[in-house]
Amino acid sequence: MFQRIFDNIDGPEAGRADLIVRGHLLKNVFGFEYLIAPYTIAHLKLSQYLSDQGHPLKGNERLQVFLTNTLEPIKPQANFLLPAISAEVEAAQTVKDREILAIVGNPPYSGESKNKGPWIRAAIGGYKFTLETNEAGLEVRKALGERNPKWLNDDYVKFIRFAQLKMDAVEEGVVGVITNHSWLDNPTFRGMRQSLMRSFEQIYVLDLHGNAKKKERAPDGSKDENVFDIEQGVAISLLVKKENVERGVWRADWWGKRLAKYQAGAEQTMETVEWQKLEPRAPDFLMLVQDYDEKARYGTGWKVTDIFPTNSVGIVTARDNLCIHFDEVSLMKTVRDFAALDPEAARQKYQLGADVRDWKVMWAQADLSRQPISKSSVQSLFYRPFDSRLTYYTGHSRGIHCYPRDDVMSHMIRENVGIITTRITKDDWSASVTDTLAAHKSGPRYDIRASRKI
Repeated sequence: MFQRIFDNIDGPEAGRADLIVRGHLLKNVFGFEYLIAPYTIAHLKLSQYLSDQGHPLKGNERLQVFLTNTLEPIKPQANFLLPAISAEVEAAQTVKDREILAIVGNPPYSGESKNKGPWIRAAIGGYKFTLETNEAGLEVRKALGERNPKWLNDDYVKFIRFAQLKMDAVEEGVVGVITNHSWLDNPTFRGMRQSLMRSFEQIYVLDLHGNAKKKERAPDGSKDENVFDIEQGVAISLLVKKENVERGVWRADWWGKRLAKYQAGAEQTMETVEWQKLEPRAPDFLMLVQDYDEKARYGTGWKVTDIFPTNSVGIVTARDNLCIHFDEVSLMKTVRDFAALDPEAARQKYQLGADVRDWKVMWAQADLSRQPISKSSVQSLFYRPFDSRLTYYTGHSRGIHCYPRDDVMSHMIRENVGIITTRITKDDWSASVTDTLAAHKSGPRYDIRASRKI
């Protein structure tokens, strides 16, 4: 960003460069960093950059980079032992309370968010519904009705919400972020997409793809690489709030090798990117290129959820290596041993890793202690296509299974038949039939599958 600013103050403005640096750059460019190491490095590198440009910091001048959590408002408290920390906190909160015209960043992607403060939890509630017009012509809220809306709690979603609320407080502004690209088409984010379309006149999305989890490939079948060393696909989003401009949502897609994407990013501008205008429509507001005639024809059919009202996604164990086995002897031996061990010994022996929000070693052991361990709880599991295994089923959430989906699976441990379909997929669509329990990845490689009782 500093480089861009200096690019713009060359030429006719070069003589005023020092005034611009001290009067504007040092006063109106802010940064928030939560970790002490990158916070320190940011100060050192930016200070050195200014010095190299001939504008070293003087006297009490400082960069407006603060050690703070962007998503957590903090009431300044006096710290008589560390007054510098108190001053830093107070200065950071002052910036958070200011009107901001431009926000840029690469927020973290974390489904297991640590940012659970009351302010951001309340703020993210704005994404948990869509607005519809009723018969009386009044706008009403419609809850998403998602069984598991946890992806709305991802940190990057919370950062976008923070930026949106800051833009709602000003007449004009812009947000530029590079994030996980799941929010563009996942049904869980339809309230978020509608909300952003109401706040911003223009939304530009450059999908960089590279989703190794979905095994994405370029349209020509060649390898598609991520611009980062991560598996999750990413996208650059520019959200513009400005009066008297054409409203709309535009999208572009870059596929292929990482270096080719880097080169395109270095050479292209907003004017040269091949943007395609979208028409996101209710109820999903998908930010995808779509054939709405075909979609309308598709919509005349019956919904699977209307045909099969008893439905859910498949079982999530959270620890497949513990819960899923090929034979009954191995499964029963593991279950009995796990239940009898000290929690930390069990964690080490079975390589269970750290506890997560909805699965903990102690919870799993407590679940097994509710009743005597018995072979009658051993059930067949449709684990993957043409791959049936065994699991120990109690039906209790946050137990030996993270999400056993007992509302559906209780029918499947009896004589019954279920159809397994997918809600959204990047693979060729398919369906399966099962007369056993079904896991949440019992279909395509990536997509969560829904099991529906017949």
